[in-house]
Amino acid sequence: MIAANALRAIALVAVVLVAGCGGRSSAGLPPAAPGNPGAASPASAGRATVTFSVKVPPGPQAVRSVAVAVDAGSNQLSAGLNVALGSTGCTSPAPASPAVCSVVFYATPGDHTFSFAAYDDVLDRGGKPQGTLLSRSAGIPFAVPATAPGAVSVALQGAPASIAIFPGARQDMQGTQQSGFDVYGVFKADGVTPFDRTITAVATDAGGAFILGPDAPAMALVSSDPNTFANGAAVPGDANTFTLPAVSYNTKRMELAVSATPGLSSPGAAPAGVHVPLRILARNAPRIYVMDHLTNNVGKVWVFDEEGNQISVAGDFAGLNGGIGIGYDARLSRLYVSNEFSNAMTVYDPDGRTIRTSGAFPNLYFPMGLYVDDARGQIYVGNFSGGIDNQSDGGAGAVPCNVPHAGTCGVTVYDEEGHQLAAAGGWREREGVVPYLPYGVLVDTSGRVYLTDAGYNRAEAYDASGHALFSWPTGAGAHGIAQDAATKHLYVADDAACVSGYDRDGGQIALAAGNCTGRDIAARDGNAFQNVRGPIAVRQNPGNGWLYVANYANNSVTAYDREGNQMALHGKNLNGGPFGFNGSSGVVNGPIGIEVVP
Repeated sequence: MIAANALRAIALVAVVLVAGCGGRSSAGLPPAAPGNPGAASPASAGRATVTFSVKVPPGPQAVRSVAVAVDAGSNQLSAGLNVALGSTGCTSPAPASPAVCSVVFYATPGDHTFSFAAYDDVLDRGGKPQGTLLSRSAGIPFAVPATAPGAVSVALQGAPASIAIFPGARQDMQGTQQSGFDVYGVFKADGVTPFDRTITAVATDAGGAFILGPDAPAMALVSSDPNTFANGAAVPGDANTFTLPAVSYNTKRMELAVSATPGLSSPGAAPAGVHVPLRILARNAPRIYVMDHLTNNVGKVWVFDEEGNQISVAGDFAGLNGGIGIGYDARLSRLYVSNEFSNAMTVYDPDGRTIRTSGAFPNLYFPMGLYVDDARGQIYVGNFSGGIDNQSDGGAGAVPCNVPHAGTCGVTVYDEEGHQLAAAGGWREREGVVPYLPYGVLVDTSGRVYLTDAGYNRAEAYDASGHALFSWPTGAGAHGIAQDAATKHLYVADDAACVSGYDRDGGQIALAAGNCTGRDIAARDGNAFQNVRGPIAVRQNPGNGWLYVANYANNSVTAYDREGNQMALHGKNLNGGPFGFNGSSGVVNGPIGIEVVP
């Protein structure tokens, strides 16, 4: 199953393999972009082919033509094709066999969605469907492979053998039909507004084809706990898209029972049904916390929803003094901030109210990046130029990084209450030097610690005790670091205006773009991570897989999918100005840290 979280722009050409079938869609489907049948081959333009095959049952039927549209928005492609028996371009079947009519799109490799509409009349001379719209299905995901031709099969009739289930885009749901879905938030980021979900359910036949059209199986979706999510209601005019209204909040696991009842053309066929686990992980949809370094000379924490709309919170994040790093402890629901000017940590609840801790976070020295490893109850903080002792006797890293000598550490480690923890290693980089500008800290699920050092333009990996494992060069000014929850790939934000991708062992992947020096130029993808401007921090939203980048140079935040395609955010002032609020209270001023709180 392919989650439909990130839509890709696709090539502005469609080649229709049915004579007289090319053209724009009608009856409410957005028009295709202008085509160019003489365009370069898909491979030369970074594109691939995907063939939509429509299986037409033998005998009389109501459907005479269909329209297929790929993706939504300004780059949408669409084409119509006649599917009446004997139509030019369709196969000529034996009397008891179905005909097959096909259309080919050129598209960028990756995840897409398609819409399918059926009509009771043939195409007009312009290639547009006409007559009565019999049925419509929208937002059905599919993938375009990069190395082999892709194929999507649709059947106009058939008995259901299985059911495919997909979450709608921008819905903060991750998972598969087989493993179930993790839901981030029953309420929106404001904590008040119910967050209804959209789910697409499509019956498939024994050959795996989607069964669509007016005689497709009737779909139904029922919640096992209607006190949390009400039963799914089909969207008017689309038999395969359901809204799942949120009612209240609780964290217990529930299930969606999805059933497909055979259509009239499949007498005697048995209904199909599946049960899909739904796990509710958080009360609120994710919030984006941006640590602003310069407002009022002490900094400010801004709170946004995923689209960039500002969220008002009850607290004021008191006590900031040059805040840089910000991290969230999911186990205790706490935010930790490292304050450069006061060599201190401040702690807050998610609404910005101060939390007092029993420990004092000792031995911080102009603290920079931080990471909260809530799975192990530890907080890692990077200290400028190796820490306290390195400023006086030059002995930083000369002894193990235990508590009596903790000032010699480029990284200090604490429990969740601020008590310093011993580490057997010295957090020295492999050449024996201590980190100079450790702006980025990350702990992965295995306990490996990554540090990005803007002073030495590289990233370093350590074991959990502070012993260096390996390092690799990054672009100029390695600052923030994030890890993809699914692939374990690492993303490094370099303030020389680029974001680069690596595997967890430091091997570069072809996702880098911008003015990064010292990289493998052959791996550059010039379309990735566009519009970063002095990127300092990067974090991933687990609900949709997006990467949010704080841009220090132009006071903005930009969002991308895993492949570095920029997402069009819908929040206030995002298209023409900074991320967030642009009113009397000011704008983001020097965003230097970012955290996503699911």
